[in-house]
Amino acid sequence: MAHVLCLVRMTNKITYNENFNDIPLGDIRELSYKIIPDHEILLAGFPCQPFSYSGYKKGFKDDRGTLFFEILRILKNKKPKSFLLENVKGLTSLNEGKILKSMILSLEDLGYSIYQKVLNTKNYGNTPQTRERIYIVGFRDKVDFKFPQPIKLNKGISDLLLKKNRKAFFIMKVLLFTIF
Repeated sequence: MAHVLCLVRMTNKITYNENFNDIPLGDIRELSYKIIPDHEILLAGFPCQPFSYSGYKKGFKDDRGTLFFEILRILKNKKPKSFLLENVKGLTSLNEGKILKSMILSLEDLGYSIYQKVLNTKNYGNTPQTRERIYIVGFRDKVDFKFPQPIKLNKGISDLLLKKNRKAFFIMKVLLFTIF
């Protein structure tokens, strides 16, 4: 599997290599689409800071926000059968939703049927963390796509902490249960 990333800092590249034992092909902004292997599914995320509630909300006026256009470039030239994009919930309401609408229209203009929904990680995969994200799914062919149904959370953070030496975490039981 080929990885093409936008890793500008050398420390990010070193960390990526340590975690995945792989060296990415390079910075997506500098690579020709021809070097990217053909693929059927594109999984991509683009920086969330330009679209986040806690960021400056500059959208495409932030250089990081323009990485979405690199995804469009890959989709246009490689034409995978489907894709999955992920970003922060703030993308749905930024600039009254106009940025998301323009993204959806751009993806549809490339011939994809688009499905999008905000999902919270605590409702999928039994992960005790609230993390709302927008997922944008696209297909070239007609499909009957539906987002998955929520899964009841049956684990808490205390279930994931080590049973031995819990004191090492310095988390008071009262505080632990008020967080979740």
